[in-house]
Amino acid sequence: MKKEGNIERPEYYGRYIKEITQEYLLQFIDNSIPMLIVSVEKEKKGKPKEVLIYCKEGCDLKPKVELQLNVKTIIGDTNLFKYEKISEVKIIHSESNGLYLVSVKNGGEKLLEFLESKREVYAKIQT
Repeated sequence: MKKEGNIERPEYYGRYIKEITQEYLLQFIDNSIPMLIVSVEKEKKGKPKEVLIYCKEGCDLKPKVELQLNVKTIIGDTNLFKYEKISEVKIIHSESNGLYLVSVKNGGEKLLEFLESKREVYAKIQT
């Protein structure tokens, strides 16, 4: 016998499980865009405020798009890797040749390190 007000909702739980599964699967899809830090255009108190980045794969990003810049770190002696967030930026202006002027929201000090070492960073579009 059911208690009053108790409703069976298998569709609700099925949808919930499907949404959670999709969230986890999206974490494994590598949709990162390899980029290089080209130059620091504007600094404030020794920290970069505007940086020029170059997209190696001919990206088509628009102004006002927010990006999370990550570094790829290999895990142990495996082929597995993880992304570690180094900065968040917002595109101010895009050039036709794959160059983007971005404003730095946070993590400017790390971007200076990557400018000097010429290492790749990987951008993920913030949703």
